[in-house]
Amino acid sequence: MNKKIIAVSILFLMAFAVVFAPLDVLAQNSNLGVSILQITPSSATGPVGSSVNIIGTIYVSNGSYQILMGKTVVGSGKADGYYVDANFTVPELPVGPYALTLIDLGINVNSIKQFIVTTGYAITAVPSSVQEGNSFRNKRRLLGNDINN
Repeated sequence: MNKKIIAVSILFLMAFAVVFAPLDVLAQNSNLGVSILQITPSSATGPVGSSVNIIGTIYVSNGSYQILMGKTVVGSGKADGYYVDANFTVPELPVGPYALTLIDLGINVNSIKQFIVTTGYAITAVPSSVQEGNSFRNKRRLLGNDINN
């Protein structure tokens, strides 16, 4: 008889907990904190002017956030619930590593990942038709323009 009473009591408490649980606990995890979950491109590198996407979370539901690259603000907005999905363009910065920071402005807490700004161009050496020791006259002949013409 005691086992039945204990089992019924536990079932009653479990049903009570499910019925009266706060709705936001069932809908979303409000303890996600501030974090950068994904950066696209996944290499977290790119040249000035390239497009970058950040997916992350903040602590304050529908709160305001800001994204910084180094000390430059590159994005801001309001979260969708606790989630941030934002795009920005890499600003005019010298090549090198920068702190990419997602800030929850409601509680002033941030998450930091590294992003490397790369060059957006390449330089290719072209072989010269002029050799060391050739005079100007010889240089003009090599180019097909003889001075005497």
